[in-house]
Amino acid sequence: MNKTQIAEELGRDRKTIDKWLREEGPKSYQRQKSKPSILAPYQDYIHSRMEEGCLNAAVLFDEIKAKGYPGQIRLLRPNVSRRPLVNRRRSIGATSKSSGTVKLSGCMLLSWCSATPG
Repeated sequence: MNKTQIAEELGRDRKTIDKWLREEGPKSYQRQKSKPSILAPYQDYIHSRMEEGCLNAAVLFDEIKAKGYPGQIRLLRPNVSRRPLVNRRRSIGATSKSSGTVKLSGCMLLSWCSATPG
């Protein structure tokens, strides 16, 4: 069987078969090293803000952008939406014991305003 017949049988180009036959053996597979995400340096800040109740990706994006984040919001959104639903249930804000008023963070206020009809 010649190289052309082997190529036809395998559905490969004749030059590819020729290259394979010249090699001493199969190439070993090397897994590529994964690079850390550009979001990684900001993960602690993002998690702390989410624990405070800020679940608005646009607000978090603006905050980390001000801290030097070079990426786009599309990398941040999945991290905000992956949070378990059980942990998302929180009160709207912290009630002041003296006045009985509710203090809203900028993130909570923006979320409340966008969710409130009218």
